[in-house]
Amino acid sequence: MKNKHCLVIGAGLAGLAAAHRLLENKWSVEVLEADTNRLGGRVFTKRVINRGKPDLVYELRGEWIGTSHKRVIQLCDDFRLKRMPHRFAFAFVEEGRASKFYEPGKLPFSSRENAAFKRFHIRLRRCNGIYGREPLRRNG
Repeated sequence: MKNKHCLVIGAGLAGLAAAHRLLENKWSVEVLEADTNRLGGRVFTKRVINRGKPDLVYELRGEWIGTSHKRVIQLCDDFRLKRMPHRFAFAFVEEGRASKFYEPGKLPFSSRENAAFKRFHIRLRRCNGIYGREPLRRNG
């Protein structure tokens, strides 16, 4: 196949990452996005100008990159994007009521919930192996 072409649906993080990887591998790529005003999907950064102080940057949607998110970290490095450590307390709001506030670096899940998630993650990885899906690996 001489001329490889791909149409990527959606310009969220996954779509843009896919387009980037395809371009690296000499494909021609078109990205279609329904939102004509912005790219980024669930990643939606806002900035508040804070006169005389550093601007306040916050996310309205997806925001954390965990240390296990190797592919996202690699994309940040590829594009020379600065990552900032999480340093703000947070709370969840559900049905108009805020939960308690959690300190930076503290997860709102019990050790039992964390253990259940780890078991789920292990099983999911096994399923991916059964169906032949391996994580994308960087060439070279």
